[in-house]
Amino acid sequence: RLLFYIHLPNNMTPLFIIFISMVIGQVWIILIQPEYILDWMGKYIDMAIRFPRLHKLLTCSVCMAGQTSLWLYLIVSVDKYSFTTHFCIVAITIWATAFTNRLFNHE
Repeated sequence: RLLFYIHLPNNMTPLFIIFISMVIGQVWIILIQPEYILDWMGKYIDMAIRFPRLHKLLTCSVCMAGQTSLWLYLIVSVDKYSFTTHFCIVAITIWATAFTNRLFNHE
């Protein structure tokens, strides 16, 4: 067992992961903008991260939400991992985050 095992009801886990991942992706991007609380992190990412893929991952809400759902599902599903569920959760998270970005003209 992992030290940080999260126990949630089976029927809530996929929606919980999708929602939390979308929120983390959106909030992270907002907070690293100039004049927000983590603007120093945004400046550091722009200055120090030279690998384009890593830079994109840290400055894109869709990428951040996808990565969050990827890793969060692995943490939550310690006892009952399903590749199909994992793939669907990540895909839906990426799609839903991109859709909300287009809907609200964020990116």
